[in-house]
Amino acid sequence: MRLPQFVRRSLVILFLALVVYVGSYCCLSACGGYYFGQSGRVRYNFGFAVSDVSMWHAKFTRWQRFQNNRGEEVTRGNTLGYLYCPMIILDRRLVHQTRPLFDDGS
Repeated sequence: MRLPQFVRRSLVILFLALVVYVGSYCCLSACGGYYFGQSGRVRYNFGFAVSDVSMWHAKFTRWQRFQNNRGEEVTRGNTLGYLYCPMIILDRRLVHQTRPLFDDGS
């Protein structure tokens, strides 16, 4: 069974877009580094979050999950961070794990 021409063309375009998306993230990640950040779980008495993790950021991207002062899980980041957030999640889970700066005592 042959697919119609427009379906084959659409699949090729989708595949190429995926290759460009993943490839561009890999290039940005190769130039990235670890930076201090706040998870929001450790706070000063007056409410400000303490830098308590060392977190991987691909070049030019900033995105992270954060616990706000009401205890809600939120995200924060820049435009490129939100664009690449699926790749950032995968990267941090498989390759560049977030490192805690303090021992939790357990």
